[in-house]
Amino acid sequence: MRILIVGHSFYPLVAYGGLVQSTNDLLEGLAERGHQVFYFCQGRFYPRARSLRLKRWRRKGVEFRELQNVPLVQQRIGGGINDLESEVIEKIFQQMLEEVQPSVVHFRGFGGLPSSLLDRVRQHKVPVIFSVHDYTPLCPTHFLWDWQQQRCQDSQQGRRCAECLRHQPLPHPSPQATLRYEAERWLPAAMLQGIRSVYRWWKHRNERREQPSHRETAQPSQDNTGLLEQIPLAEVEFYHRRWRQNRERLRQVDCLLFQSQRSVQIFQQWLSALPPYRVIAPTMRHIAALPVKEISAVSLPVNFGTTAGFAGPYKGARLLKEAIEMLDRRGWQGRYRLHIFGALHPAYQAFVHQHPDLIYYGNYQREDLPSVFRRFDVGIVPSVCEETYGYAGIEMIAAGIPVIATPTGAAPEYVVPELSGWLLPDFSPSALAAVLEHILQQPEQLVHLNQQIRQHRNSLVKSLEVFVREMEALYESVGS
Repeated sequence: MRILIVGHSFYPLVAYGGLVQSTNDLLEGLAERGHQVFYFCQGRFYPRARSLRLKRWRRKGVEFRELQNVPLVQQRIGGGINDLESEVIEKIFQQMLEEVQPSVVHFRGFGGLPSSLLDRVRQHKVPVIFSVHDYTPLCPTHFLWDWQQQRCQDSQQGRRCAECLRHQPLPHPSPQATLRYEAERWLPAAMLQGIRSVYRWWKHRNERREQPSHRETAQPSQDNTGLLEQIPLAEVEFYHRRWRQNRERLRQVDCLLFQSQRSVQIFQQWLSALPPYRVIAPTMRHIAALPVKEISAVSLPVNFGTTAGFAGPYKGARLLKEAIEMLDRRGWQGRYRLHIFGALHPAYQAFVHQHPDLIYYGNYQREDLPSVFRRFDVGIVPSVCEETYGYAGIEMIAAGIPVIATPTGAAPEYVVPELSGWLLPDFSPSALAAVLEHILQQPEQLVHLNQQIRQHRNSLVKSLEVFVREMEALYESVGS
C-alpha cells in the first residue's frame, strides 16, 4: 500500500512525549513490512526564516515531507492559534497528494497544521483516518484543561476558550528544538557534552532564582461575566467557529481512531454524533522490549516512583503533593521513598527538594527506562487532565512494576485490580493517600502483583509488530 501519514514533527527533533516517538515507530514498522510510507509533518523552525519550504528526505525506508518554518502558528488571535485554513499549506499539501497518490491518508492529529487539509483529502477522493492523540480539535490548549486548573466541560464553545487563552496564552514557536537538533547532527560529541553541562547549570540557576515568585495557577477572576464581556466578540466567534468547523470536518472522515474507550466517551459528548470509529491501543517499540523486574520481597521503606507526576498541575502534581502531606501527617514519613523523574514544575521545586523522602533525578530518555524502573517497587501515574492514552503506566507494567493510576485515558483498561495495580475511584488526594497507606501497611502484596504481571504480561503489553498488523488491517478495510 501507499500510505501517507500526517503528523506533528519527527523524532528526534522532538525527543519527548509519546506522540512523536510512537509515530516514528509506526512509520518504520510499516516500511519494514514492505509498504510505501510517506510522512508529511511540521518540522524545523529556523530563526529569522522568512519563507515556508518543503524539504524531502528519506530515512529507514520512509519518505519524509517536512514543512519547515510554518507560519501558521504565528497567526494568533488573543493568544490562540488560527489553525483552520492556510492557503499556502493547502496548496503544498494538494501538490504532494497528486505526487504521492496514496491509497489511504492517516492524520495522527493536526500537529500545528490546518484542519482544512481534511477537506483537501476528501476532494482528492482518498480514504482518510483521523486518530485522536489529544483534544486539539475541541480545545486549543490540547487537553481540555482550563486556566483555573480544572478539566473543561464547557458547552459554550468559544467564550470559555477565549477567556482561557487570555490567561494562559500558548507559547510562540521557538527555534530551540531546531538548534539542538542541528547541533547534535554537526557538532563533535565532546563539544556537545560541554554545551549541555553549561545549559543545565544555567537552567538550574534560573529555576532557583524564579522559584519564590512563581505561581502554579492564574488567580481566578472574581467576576467572570465581566471578564468575558471585555473579550472582543470577533475573538469569541472565532473559537466557536473553530469548534463547529472542526466538528463538521471530523464527522466527514472515513474512520475516527481512538486509543481508549474514555476518548470515545469524550468525543461522543462533544460531537454528539460520531462517524465510524475504531479503538486500537497503541504501543512503541521499546515497551515490549523493557526488561521485566522480579520483586521477590518488599520491606520498608517502600520505593514509590513517578516519571511525570510533578511536571505540572495537569499531570497531577498538586494531587501527589497533597497525598504525600496526608501520608506524613499519619506518621509514615521516613518509611517510604518517592523517586521522581521527568520535568519538575517550578511551583513544586521547594517541596520536592526539601522533603527528606523525595528524590529528584531530572529528565530521562526512553533508553534510560530500565535503570529508572530498577528503583521502583510501585509506580504512580497521577494525571488529572483528560489523557487519550497515557504511556507512563503501560511502560511501568511492561517492566513488571505495579501501578497506581487515576481513572483517565486508557488506565481503566490496563490497570486491573488484583492483576496490575490500583485504579483510583476519583482524583482526590485522599483516595491516593489511602492506597499509598494500604501498600505501606502490607508491602508484601507488591510481590504478588509483580508475579501476576509477569505471568500475564503478553496479554497486558502489546508488541509493535502486533500494533502494526492492526493498523495494516485498518488501512485495508478503510481503503476498500
